[in-house]
Amino acid sequence: MKKIIIFLAFVALITSCDKMNDIHQKYIKGGEQVYLGKSDSIITYPGIGRAKLVWYTNADPKIESTVIFWNSRQDSTEHVFTRTQDGVQKDSAIIDGLPEGIHFFEFVNKNSRGERSISAKMVEATVYGAEYLASLSNRKIDKASLFLAADNRLEIAWGSALGTVVRVELLYRNLSDEETMLPVTNEVTNTRITDSKEAKMRYRTLILPATNCIDTFYLDYSTIEFEINSEVPKPWIDLRSLIPYDNTADYSSSYGFDKIWSGSYNEPYLSVGGGDKGCSLTFDLGKEFKIDRMALWHKVASSADPPEWIYWTCNILEFEMWGCKELDDSKLADHSYWLHPLSAKKFDETLPDHTFMDDWVYLGRYSVPRLDQTGAPSSEILAATLAGWQFDIPKECEPVRIIRFFPLATNSTPPSGEWWLGELSFWINEE
Repeated sequence: MKKIIIFLAFVALITSCDKMNDIHQKYIKGGEQVYLGKSDSIITYPGIGRAKLVWYTNADPKIESTVIFWNSRQDSTEHVFTRTQDGVQKDSAIIDGLPEGIHFFEFVNKNSRGERSISAKMVEATVYGAEYLASLSNRKIDKASLFLAADNRLEIAWGSALGTVVRVELLYRNLSDEETMLPVTNEVTNTRITDSKEAKMRYRTLILPATNCIDTFYLDYSTIEFEINSEVPKPWIDLRSLIPYDNTADYSSSYGFDKIWSGSYNEPYLSVGGGDKGCSLTFDLGKEFKIDRMALWHKVASSADPPEWIYWTCNILEFEMWGCKELDDSKLADHSYWLHPLSAKKFDETLPDHTFMDDWVYLGRYSVPRLDQTGAPSSEILAATLAGWQFDIPKECEPVRIIRFFPLATNSTPPSGEWWLGELSFWINEE
């Protein structure tokens, strides 16, 4: 019995050795499997109908090309690799003709001997197309106005730009009948043009879907429809002597109140403040107007003035306006009727239950932009000042003829009651 067991064990050992030998022979016959170095650090960049792929090719000197697969390996392209340096080398390719959507890419390095790398980690890229384009629109225009005045200027008030907006391209024909393209960057909220041949303009918006996108969408041009605005005629009529609590003290005839409608900000009005001097200015436009827009010019001696002078002591930085169609003569003798919180505080009087503010149209409270506090360059501050600070009057305001103007703040601390005012202008919408 013992001999039989030893014999069976010997047979089993011989059989096992034969099987191992068969496997070894098969391995030797097929040759050892060699893998090339794989691609690494793959970055994708979205595009319009295409994608850019950037990767680093392994230092393996036997790599001759990179095969890029997508669409579940149903599509591929082979990118020939040309080594220009030892070690890891950056490479890239653009895959064109891709449908809109998200695509996944695989990278396999290979050579002419049939050797391949294992697949690099799959990466994804977004491709934009017609569907995304259909969702886009040009930058919004809040208001576009033609001002019929000496310069017949055109003004465009832009809505906020989305983060994907690169810029706007504004097209018009200048006074020499040449087509002019004016780029409008995202931070610009108001564009003023004085050299346009006519009130016809087109614009388009450039969109970059993502910060790393390799392509920019150029939207179709839109035509701008301009509202026609006419300036309220000057001169106006000084009513300050009739209205209680108005400031009637001019610094001198050279700086008289009529300077606010002289047509030149270089000839400003300057009030005398302090003491019993009033807090408001009242004037008559001559007839009723449905005011759409106004502008205020600071006192600027010349275009060489430094920006800090623009916001200097007496230039008005905040103001309020009220208006009515006609004066009620029966109210002129009732001084308390003409009180405003500003004058009530100054003269230590109590506001009555009923004042002019209950009967007049409130035209709004306005503040001059403090560009000096935003880091704006001197050239921008001066240009904005010389162009005049523009303000829209609320659309719901009724037509007025008489305007009462309250300077609320200057840069003087404490307020001195003295005001520089270079010029005022008002416009009406004729449409």
